[in-house]
Amino acid sequence: MLLTTTDSIEDKTISKYLGIVMGEGVIGGHVLSAMSSSVSDSDGRGPGAYERDLKMARDAAMKRLVESATKISADAVIGIDVDYISAGKDSGMLLVVAAGTAVNLV
Repeated sequence: MLLTTTDSIEDKTISKYLGIVMGEGVIGGHVLSAMSSSVSDSDGRGPGAYERDLKMARDAAMKRLVESATKISADAVIGIDVDYISAGKDSGMLLVVAAGTAVNLV
């Protein structure tokens, strides 16, 4: 599966636009406040641990995006955008959403 943030793929022709596909990943546990701090959280985790959590959520979102595209027999996903959304003021949860357009190629 080809994945790109651009609206085309060099040397490939898009034969059909299949629609928007998305994938989500979630991080919980007061991540937003802990990630902005340079000191360890009360559980002893440093900022590097939260960066790993963020990467895991981003990877999960991309994996689910690919799964969604595969279900509709896409060859590629173009125009991919990854957004980070706070899921509630006091929840400390972060939602990672990856979205793009699934296409077939010639």
